[in-house]
Amino acid sequence: MLAIAGEVGLEQFGFSLQKKLNSVFQNAGDDFTRVSQAAAWLYYAERPPFNIPSFNHWHFYSQPINPNNLSIETHIDVDNLKDNFDSIRKSVRGGKVSRTWPFAFLMKLYLTGMCDIYSPLHVSELFNEQFPNGDRNGRDFYVKYNGNFISLYDLWETGCGYFDSQVDFTSEDDWKKIDKLTNELSLAFTSEDWPSTLSVTQVIEGNYNYTRDTVYNGLVNGSEVSKEYITTCQNYAQDIVILAGKRIATDLANLNIIEIAKQIPYANAIRSSEVAAWSILFIFTPFAALLIWKKHFSTK
Repeated sequence: MLAIAGEVGLEQFGFSLQKKLNSVFQNAGDDFTRVSQAAAWLYYAERPPFNIPSFNHWHFYSQPINPNNLSIETHIDVDNLKDNFDSIRKSVRGGKVSRTWPFAFLMKLYLTGMCDIYSPLHVSELFNEQFPNGDRNGRDFYVKYNGNFISLYDLWETGCGYFDSQVDFTSEDDWKKIDKLTNELSLAFTSEDWPSTLSVTQVIEGNYNYTRDTVYNGLVNGSEVSKEYITTCQNYAQDIVILAGKRIATDLANLNIIEIAKQIPYANAIRSSEVAAWSILFIFTPFAALLIWKKHFSTK
């Protein structure tokens, strides 16, 4: 789903510009077959063999859905999808990011964040009698689908089965599948008045309203989803992946990211041994600091 949005957003800039962007990513240590893979990097880093959960909270903004007006403690802080994405766009818009690694990292966060703000359950959290402390953006809310229980969040992440969540970008068959879906969805998308100029706040507000009024509508924790519900979900998922892709294209042009990318130096790629050396340093540094503190400053 993320790669399809990336393909839609980047295809208008042509092969040479995409090659330039990919060169920036490669010299920051990323081995992407296509630039659109950068849109899925944040999720890829959370999976084996990397298992890095440190960025997971950047996928979510937990605006409460509270139909019964319960007294709740909101889970929103400043380190979330909305605030982080706003900050990323401002950083890139300022044109001050001129080094390879910071630019590549911000671009990966930007591409993923754009997809997340359009995706249901990423910007809202349900509070009710079943979930007095919140359902963690649908991750704790389970429904029955095809005879199995799945979280509401995971169900919508796959477009209710429309998108294959197991694509790992390692084979040409995966890319053929993505290209086919991208072409089909682009041809089927007929809206001529899609909102290309909405602010991030407006996109999130629309997503929140849809999640409140449609995603949770008629469901309780543990209930089975109907065929009609799945059809609604699949149709909406097909639209939002194109909307997110088209918004990426508009943003890239308006924010002059392409011009910035042209000026990023990429003469020498980062060697794998260098990446390993810096990784070892960052792992060892806190341990070394602890030893020094214990030796010189701890109470005996």
